Amino acid sequence: MKRPSGLSVAEIIVAMTLIAVAVLAVIGLFTGAFKALNRSDLMTEGTEIAREVIEQTKLLGRDAPPPNDTTYDGFVPTPSEPTGFPPEPYPQVVRDGITYTVSVTVEPAPGTTNAKVLTVVVRWKETGRAELQTYL
Repeated sequence: MKRPSGLSVAEIIVAMTLIAVAVLAVIGLFTGAFKALNRSDLMTEGTEIAREVIEQTKLLGRDAPPPNDTTYDGFVPTPSEPTGFPPEPYPQVVRDGITYTVSVTVEPAPGTTNAKVLTVVVRWKETGRAELQTYL
C-alpha cells in the first residue's frame, strides 16, 4: 500500500512555530535598533546645542565670561550677565518636543593667568547628557 503524500498536521505546526520564533527574533532586533537610533539622535542634538553655546560665547569675546569660578545652571536659571553671557540657548531649548537644559561653567584654566575653561553640559530626559569643554 502506498503512503499518501503531503505533510501531516504535526509537521505544519512545527514549521509554523519555527517561523514564528524567527519572525519574533527579527522584530526584537528592529526594536533594539530603533531605540539605539533614537538615543543617537538625542545625543547628536544635545551635542549640537552645546556647540552652539560655545560658538556664541566665542562671538561674545574673551571678556564676556566672568573671570572667577561661576556656574550657570539651566535647572535654576540665573539672569545673563550684562555682557550677554551665557548666550542662547541657555537656560533651556525645546527641539522636536524634547526639552534640553543647558548648564555652563567657567573656571580659570590651570597654570595660566588669563585663559578660562568653558564647560557646557546639556541634559535631557532622565539620563541624557552631553558635555563639551573648550579653552577661551
